[in-house]
Amino acid sequence: MAPEIRFHTLGGLQLEGSSGPLRGAAAQRRSLALLAVIAGARDRGISRDTLAAMLWPESDDEHARRALAQTLYRVRQELGAEVVSGGDRLRLDPAHLAVDLVELDDAAARGDADRAAALYRGPFLEGFALPGVPELSRWIDEERGRVAARYADVLRRAAAAATASGDLTAAVRWWRALLAVDPLDARVVVELMRTLAAAGNASGARQAARIHETLLRQELEAPPDPIVAAALARLDDAPPPVAVAVPPAASPTELPRTPAPPLVASAPAAASAPRVRRRRLVRQMAVAVGIVATAVLAAAQLWSRHRELEPLRVAVGEIADLTGSDSSRAARALPELLTTGLGRYRPLEVVSRDRLYDVAAQLGALSGAGGLTHAARQTGAGLLVDGALYRRPDSTFRLDLRLLDLERGTVRASYQLEGADAFALAERATARVAADVGASRPVNASDGLETTRSLTALHLYEQGLRVFYTGDGPSAERLFAAALAEDSTFAMAAYFAFRSAHDIRERAHAYLALAMRHAARTTERERLVIRATSAAEFYDPARVALAETLAARFPGEPIAHVLLGEALVETSGDFAGARVAFRQAFTMDSLGLRDGVVRCSACDAMHGLVSAYMHADSLAGAEREAEQWTIRQPQSAAAWLTLASVAAMRGDSTRAAAAFRMRRSILPYAPEALLFGVSLALRTGDFARAEHLLDNVIQTGTPAEGLEARWWLINVRRYEGRLAEALALAQRLVAENPADATARLLHAQVLYEAARPRDALAEFDSAATLQLHESDGVPSVTARRRSWAMTHRVTVLAALGDTAGIASLVEPLRVTGARSGYARDHVMYHYARGLLLAARGSQGAADELRSAIFSPNLGYTRVNVTLASLYLARGQPEEAVPLLRAALQGSLEASNLYVTHTEVHALLARAFSLMRSPDSAAVHRAYVTRALVGADAAGRARFAALPRLAYALEGSGGRVR
Repeated sequence: MAPEIRFHTLGGLQLEGSSGPLRGAAAQRRSLALLAVIAGARDRGISRDTLAAMLWPESDDEHARRALAQTLYRVRQELGAEVVSGGDRLRLDPAHLAVDLVELDDAAARGDADRAAALYRGPFLEGFALPGVPELSRWIDEERGRVAARYADVLRRAAAAATASGDLTAAVRWWRALLAVDPLDARVVVELMRTLAAAGNASGARQAARIHETLLRQELEAPPDPIVAAALARLDDAPPPVAVAVPPAASPTELPRTPAPPLVASAPAAASAPRVRRRRLVRQMAVAVGIVATAVLAAAQLWSRHRELEPLRVAVGEIADLTGSDSSRAARALPELLTTGLGRYRPLEVVSRDRLYDVAAQLGALSGAGGLTHAARQTGAGLLVDGALYRRPDSTFRLDLRLLDLERGTVRASYQLEGADAFALAERATARVAADVGASRPVNASDGLETTRSLTALHLYEQGLRVFYTGDGPSAERLFAAALAEDSTFAMAAYFAFRSAHDIRERAHAYLALAMRHAARTTERERLVIRATSAAEFYDPARVALAETLAARFPGEPIAHVLLGEALVETSGDFAGARVAFRQAFTMDSLGLRDGVVRCSACDAMHGLVSAYMHADSLAGAEREAEQWTIRQPQSAAAWLTLASVAAMRGDSTRAAAAFRMRRSILPYAPEALLFGVSLALRTGDFARAEHLLDNVIQTGTPAEGLEARWWLINVRRYEGRLAEALALAQRLVAENPADATARLLHAQVLYEAARPRDALAEFDSAATLQLHESDGVPSVTARRRSWAMTHRVTVLAALGDTAGIASLVEPLRVTGARSGYARDHVMYHYARGLLLAARGSQGAADELRSAIFSPNLGYTRVNVTLASLYLARGQPEEAVPLLRAALQGSLEASNLYVTHTEVHALLARAFSLMRSPDSAAVHRAYVTRALVGADAAGRARFAALPRLAYALEGSGGRVR
């Protein structure tokens, strides 16, 4: 019987039961680290003394051993006593806990590459760290290298075996998997190139070389590797493995109408197609190079098998306007119509117009001749459709098309079609192209191929795409809006109008609603993109399923993987899975990180990757990725701002300030300057600096800037314990902005901290009413607002000691939270239950509160403080410290808004005092002393009421020292 609990250590660190991830005591970071180290010891086991010294280096031997015993007790209590066995040497029992690390070793020993690949979700303990535990960090690095080497060995053996047996499809898969372990391994790149070329995918081989060259330049600032360059040269010099007949040049009126042989067999002829292709290829190769017939047969068989297994990726390039004066704009509309029409055939994978313009912009080829052809190659397209449009004497049109094989640089087929308008031409053209490549329409495919009947709307849409990818959002929005004025049912014009106006909430949401209303008239890809985007915007619980479907159906679209990564972070809380999705998007679009590129999926992927690390409380990983972004794109203001933000959260104020200066040198306009400057000052305890920045803006800024500065000044006063001033400022802010829910939330928080819980409860309810009104009746948004309102309510009810009130909200929080698409809402009922159990003195309170932590540093920080206070009251300071450190690494205006760093530093000082670490305690105590030097009576009373906080007021008669 298989164990009911799995321990994932590859690509992250997580315990998983039959109903999903475990969130109790065993899932806290120190417990997970303990289990990981024991798992790494395998059958040998590891001594208790070694574990204690590794995981609790700040404690003396006695406290470290006690902490280990307590942690083991909680793990065994939650997972079962049998999970960790042994006396002095501890081992994990595989009968009760399945460990992917152990299973990977077993699979590698058997040579089972399929099982190993299924288990290896990423590097060992990727993104995991315990601050202040250096020995653990060293052990993780060593074990990570060992695991990667073992995994690489089994992949290398599988790739070699597949190559030897002639199974080139499998060989490509294994070489790609091996390259993912170490993308800079030139030998693996060469093997992948050889295999791709042997399978007939020369463009894929060249792309592998280009990606390797790009990575070397970006990661190491190194020139191309000589062996890869040599392999590429051999590939360029070699004749094509299979010759394709090129029809002789024909005049526009004499284009051949006989279709070329199909690249993919149609369903009815599937059995005979390989034999027909084999005869033709034998004749061509025998004439061309005179090689042995049996070798030709083998090559043809491999080629046909490769082509039948992989979908054909096709793009539509330029349609030249040779009509003389095309007042109907048919030539401009045809590329979109052809793209839409071909997208309804299988197994064609059609490069979308927006993706093509995205890549063309990255290449700086939006306006140059052949720019879209070059862009199509970069997307991995093997086929390109382009041509020219003519007007006939009778006012009908003639469309001359070419089907280009981009891998060989040859014309696969040519067509001449006639029609009364662009729609008729596109219908006939897509049917001809699809028939020639052996594609067919699914039974359930829609009959119409147009997403709009307005050629003017299509023309404006194409112009809008070009402008959008230059970064000019306002101009792009005007063009998309003009397209909608021509046809209000044009869903993709509405979608890109939404993206262009995203920062203007009401207008953007109106565009998105319009896109959703007419999404059924679009292609499958466009429909999924629109719906996945809408689900993200409105916190729909279906968000992950939609993004997964999009990524599965259209794996070549980077936006699909970006949307999936964002959904996994925000809706599932699957930070390790999100990193995989973001890396996939980045790999596909790494070209986008060229300097001067304004919009790119790779940029979105890099930002998402940093966010995924931050949510997992791995700021070291986040900073590493942000730094790499600045190296790859040194003129990106977004990259430098991201690095500045991460460095600030890590407490490196010097680096944060330097990175922000770089951001401003690139783009002097910096609307986030006030937020960044004040946040950095508050993190470092430089309250005078924070006040100076705010006073300057209040005196000289615009009304909007002054409003933001006054909001921040209230928070500074909270940090300083000057609650009477904070309250007066908050009351004035609400009086001047009565319909501003954000102002009311801050006012409610100040009332709560000023020991006026009933008034705070009323103001939180007022803010909730305003926020619910802003939800526009969208069920998922309403659920998120209600969950947040109930979370604030249970916090205040706990201060009032109203256990009945808390109990009445546990089930509503659970039900309502499940209807929201935001992962934090899914676990807030654990917070309510934890407060209830804590009020009743139950031992289960800590486990419930632990389960309420969606992200250690970017969740609801009040949970961290509540749980840490509980641990301090129980005499378990070593459990409180990681929670409190994470609390200092959140966003001051978001996750940290409902606590102050003064409060967190005070609790950390107490924790380190209990752990007999006076130097660490002194650092945090100094922050509290600086903050509270001017505290008023209400502020002093609040900090005196913190759990066992006598050290902050020692011997001062109530005066802060």
